[in-house]
Amino acid sequence: MLMIRMRRAALTGVVAAAVVLSGCSNNTTDQQADTEVVEPAENSNAAVNAELASEELLQEFDKTVGEADTALHVREFIDEHIEQAAGEDADIMVRGLLDYYKKNLPAAEASVSESSLQMALLQADWPFEGESLEQLEPPHRKLVQALLDGGYKLETQEGYIYPMVDYGSLRKYETYITDALSDYIELKALESDQRTASDAAIVISWDELAGRALAAEEFVRKHPDSPEYEEVLTLLERYMTVYLQGLDNTPIYDYQTLSLEEDVKSSYAKIAGEKPETTVGTIVKGYLDVLEAANYQVMTGSGVDQQILPGVREYLDSLKRRIWDHLPS
Repeated sequence: MLMIRMRRAALTGVVAAAVVLSGCSNNTTDQQADTEVVEPAENSNAAVNAELASEELLQEFDKTVGEADTALHVREFIDEHIEQAAGEDADIMVRGLLDYYKKNLPAAEASVSESSLQMALLQADWPFEGESLEQLEPPHRKLVQALLDGGYKLETQEGYIYPMVDYGSLRKYETYITDALSDYIELKALESDQRTASDAAIVISWDELAGRALAAEEFVRKHPDSPEYEEVLTLLERYMTVYLQGLDNTPIYDYQTLSLEEDVKSSYAKIAGEKPETTVGTIVKGYLDVLEAANYQVMTGSGVDQQILPGVREYLDSLKRRIWDHLPS
């Protein structure tokens, strides 16, 4: 890992500094050694020992990740050692777990794809939680238990069961990691605790959706140097697109009148009024102005000839640019 290589370089520098300090003590009086040299040398030796312990811990973690068959093995290592992790080492391990999830997800999905397990899961009580495990046969129960213990949760969509990362389960590490990584986990947990959309429909309220966009904006403003910055910026763009445009099964307009739905209008007005200083609030206010100029009509035409109004389409097409232009560079 790049971070570990950087730590090794830093360790070399600390060792060199300790050698220089130790060497200096040979050329001083006993009194000078007691007052000027010994204490810095002792401090440097302590720093070297701490760096060596950190290096060893990260090497063990790398080895564990490389040999792990499931996310559970990685989680067990972190659970056992994170209290002893110094400084950014906790971040390195938790980010290593996140990377493992990304690489391991296809294997996790394949593990529950077998038809008999799919059928058993579909017949179990939902939402699928601890007590639901008792309804599975022992081999299936063991497999699913390992997934849950490893930090996955099971979701269903269109009659198919699949695992997804349960980011809420990572909150247990928040006292050890940096604010930036903790904020990222909280943001991702919003989605894993309750999906924004399912089957081309928005399954949370319009105000909740706006709140998620605001949370993503807050992250990119607070943590511009975070490794997760680009991912969260993309998430912000996604939330804003869904909020302003809707989805196929949850449009922002009434199918009969082709005008903006009242609950959507109320949500827009609330965000524009309460959060005028934010990027989200500013963009929503501009969108409301466009809609107001069209008497809140979103579409025109009828049947297969329905089209979004040109002014509305133009504003939506420029959404990404508007987000970028309003955020600090």
